[in-house]
Amino acid sequence: MKKEYDFSNGERGKFFRENKVQKTLRLDADILQYFQALSGRKHIPYQTLINNALRDAMENPGGGIDLKVLKKEIRSAVQSALQK
Repeated sequence: MKKEYDFSNGERGKFFRENKVQKTLRLDADILQYFQALSGRKHIPYQTLINNALRDAMENPGGGIDLKVLKKEIRSAVQSALQK
């Protein structure tokens, strides 16, 4: 590393993008438990998993999510979390 860097031609905030919005969102307990359990298995923050699921639903309206499969996965995740 250099001892000093010249930022005289730099632009403040050139690469900054604020793309997250803090908002209170109420979720059913079983939904939250599902994503938290999935987070532990995939090593991805549960907020990111929820965001990805919502983005997928937004980009594939009416087609991306099989509700029967999702319901089965949620039940399984909740049962395994309750057993621990």
